[in-house]
Amino acid sequence: MRAGDPAHPAQPVPLVPAPTLWLGLSADAGCVVMVFDLLGRVEYESAPLCERALSEPDGTLARAVGEAMAVEWLRHAREAAARGAPVAIDTAIAGRGLVVTLRPFESPGGVRVLGVIAPDVSLASAPRAGMMRIAGRTRDLGPLRALTRRELEILGWIGEGLTSQQIAKRLSRSVKTVEWHRVSIGRKLGVKTRVELARLARAAGLHGQDGSPGPGAPSRSGNPPGAH
Repeated sequence: MRAGDPAHPAQPVPLVPAPTLWLGLSADAGCVVMVFDLLGRVEYESAPLCERALSEPDGTLARAVGEAMAVEWLRHAREAAARGAPVAIDTAIAGRGLVVTLRPFESPGGVRVLGVIAPDVSLASAPRAGMMRIAGRTRDLGPLRALTRRELEILGWIGEGLTSQQIAKRLSRSVKTVEWHRVSIGRKLGVKTRVELARLARAAGLHGQDGSPGPGAPSRSGNPPGAH
C-alpha cells in the first residue's frame, strides 16, 4: 500500500492513550514542547531551549527565549488563534535552524498555545494543509553572532554548496574578496575547512541571500542592522 494513494485509503489510527501520545511528542520525537497562554505565561516546557534570559520574569516566554523572540511568537500566536489555524515560524535559536509550530487551542482556562520546536530539516520539506509558513524576524544566531551581514550571506552560499567563484559572481565581487571573507569567517568560528563552514550554515538554517537575516531581523544576540 502506498501512503496517500486514493485507491488504498489509510487505515484508521488506533486509539492511543493521551499520556502515551504526549510522551511520544515531548520525549521521543526530538522536539521541545511548550504550552503557554496568549499573555506569554509558560505552563509547560519539556526542556530548555537556550540560556535563560535572567532579566525576565520566571515562568514567562520572555524568560525562555528572550523578549524580542517572545514578542514575535505571541503576535503570531494571537493571529493564529484569530484565524483558527496553526502557524509555523522558520527561526534559529542558539545558532540552530528550527521550525516553531504554534497551535492555539481552547482550554478550561482560556486559549492556550501548543508550541512544538523542531529541527529545521524535520518540518521544512513540504507545506502542510492550512499551515501558514512565516520567516522569523528574530533569530538567535548563537556563535554566528560574531559575523557581519556580508559574512552571514557568504556563509549561507557556502552552505548551499557554491564555490568562491560562484559566490563572487553573485555578489559582483572578486574571488580574492570572497576568499578573504571565508578566511575571516573560519577564524571567527574556529573552523578551518569549507565542509565545516557548510555544516554550520546548514545547522543555522542559512540559505544564501534569501536565508540570511535581513534588515529588521536582528535578535537579542544578532548583529545590528548595517554591519558589513
